[in-house]
Amino acid sequence: MLALALAAPFPAYAQTQPGTGTGTQSSSSSGWNLPYQKDFWGYAGGSIGKSDYDLSCGGGCDDTKFGYKVYAGGRVKNIFGAEIGFVDLGKVKFANGGDARTRGINLDLVANLPIPMSMGGATAGIFAKVGTIYSWANTNGGGPVLLADKDNGFDLTYGLGGTIGINRNWQVRLDWDRYRLDYNGGRSNADLYTVGLQYHF
Repeated sequence: MLALALAAPFPAYAQTQPGTGTGTQSSSSSGWNLPYQKDFWGYAGGSIGKSDYDLSCGGGCDDTKFGYKVYAGGRVKNIFGAEIGFVDLGKVKFANGGDARTRGINLDLVANLPIPMSMGGATAGIFAKVGTIYSWANTNGGGPVLLADKDNGFDLTYGLGGTIGINRNWQVRLDWDRYRLDYNGGRSNADLYTVGLQYHF
């Protein structure tokens, strides 16, 4: 949403140029001007992978699950920017019954280090990010350690990643994200390791 809002075309002030003979100014006939696009780098994408919950389940749990995320963002000069996304960390099943599932919407500040590539305008880079996630975690039983509960709220998130260009617009993206989440009044870490495709527009 953030990237689409920033990358959407908008009317700019009409350009003028000297006329012939009279020295008067004339308006550009294009009607649209996007001077910011040479410095703005908007993108969107989706990734899949596995999540790893750090929970004390009481009797053990299967805490490595399928997870995914979708996101959009923008950077100035492909260096500093922001990113917003939706993440699903999957469902943990407890050995003694019950389960837990976490989803959230996160907003990150991103710092990227571009890496030149020689393939027809393709780009690569490594990046770091830090921000917040508004998560909703539902715990359904699980014994004496994790009881049935619902936890919603803002928490810390941070991560690292890299991109490798396929062509001018498409990139393969790798991510590691860590989320600090609330469960039954306590806090636990959840990691998400993903690979996906990112489109630069």
